[in-house]
Amino acid sequence: MIVYTIDVSGSTASSFNGTPVEDVNGDGRSNTILDAELAGFIALTQKLITLGAGDIASVGIVVFGTSAATLDMDSATSGIQFSAKAAADTDNNGVYNVIDVLQSIIVGMEGVGTSTSFADGIDTSTTTFNALSIQGSARQLKMWY
Repeated sequence: MIVYTIDVSGSTASSFNGTPVEDVNGDGRSNTILDAELAGFIALTQKLITLGAGDIASVGIVVFGTSAATLDMDSATSGIQFSAKAAADTDNNGVYNVIDVLQSIIVGMEGVGTSTSFADGIDTSTTTFNALSIQGSARQLKMWY
């Protein structure tokens, strides 16, 4: 079980000064801090799949700003799914669910806001991780590069 925790507060709309990453989430603003966050998590997801863990590693995503929220990882299934296997593509659109969700994340997402509460992000991530770990298997994923 992996929980990506992503800052979507207003400060993440600022320019990213590292290697350009384009407009990852399609919000019309290129190379923002949020775009860089998302590009990093997309690369991590692709690495999990490349290493053969795509059907083993379950991924959940928590976004935080003023408050925090755990995102639905499978829009093709009714109800809220708090995790998806890294290589799952349940809507058969040719894009992994995790990457679909990452590319939909915007600054100040509805219900989350644009201030910054790291405590809410950490608390929600911990709660999500613990809940999903209890539901899933006790296997650990170890990778060597």
